[in-house]
Amino acid sequence: MAWLSTLSNDGTHGTYGSCLFNYWLNSLSKEYPTLWDWIVAVKAERKSDDNMTRKGWALRLISYLNSYISPVTHRPVSTDYKNMTGTTVKGFLKAHVLDELDCRF
Repeated sequence: MAWLSTLSNDGTHGTYGSCLFNYWLNSLSKEYPTLWDWIVAVKAERKSDDNMTRKGWALRLISYLNSYISPVTHRPVSTDYKNMTGTTVKGFLKAHVLDELDCRF
């Protein structure tokens, strides 16, 4: 992904790539045929006058992170992992949606 090449630290590449991959594999791929289809859907949501619709991507991400159980530990993911995944997804969308995203993690 070209977006990862914009990150300055090689360790960050692996961490962000892993977070995005896990979110894709465990959630997004069940709703969208491709990553591009998700990006297009987020772009369409961002055009809405309704605040909840505009933040739909973030609300779905929060719901996923709050309900996800790690297959390794069989426990909910840590707050650090939630924050890292939120930062990853927001950074990815900022690179592809080219819009100010109004949600903090």
